[in-house]
Amino acid sequence: RRYSPLGLKRGCASFHFGERNIVVTGCAADPELTAAVVKALGATGSHVAFLWEDIKRGSLLAQATATRHFPWPDGRVNDVRAALGNVDFTVEISLQAVRLGYDGKTTLVTGTAPADVASAVVYALLPMSRQIAFREIHVGEGDVSVKITD
Repeated sequence: RRYSPLGLKRGCASFHFGERNIVVTGCAADPELTAAVVKALGATGSHVAFLWEDIKRGSLLAQATATRHFPWPDGRVNDVRAALGNVDFTVEISLQAVRLGYDGKTTLVTGTAPADVASAVVYALLPMSRQIAFREIHVGEGDVSVKITD
């Protein structure tokens, strides 16, 4: 197989994400989705902090992904914000869905496969995607649907 100078397979693209401060809440709602999203966001090189009262799972996830775990309830999100300083993105996880908050806008990402949802979350937070301001992204088996306006 051929690889690009960046080490990517043919047909793949690489985009600059930048170092961002990201806070993730709602982790107990869907632990599998939480793991996928935190791993994907951590891989961007961002500073990711997540609130999860499950100390064992949260600690293991933080060690595996180089992110910060706060074993607190979601109600203490402002304490995490204070610890991080400026927060660029908020990520709220619910069952098979993720709500992203940035620049006064929100995007809802849904789907049944956690890895696909996590990839869509990272895509939605890229600078070019934020300019479009997606309202909803649904990742299904073999397809993606996007809603741009209300």
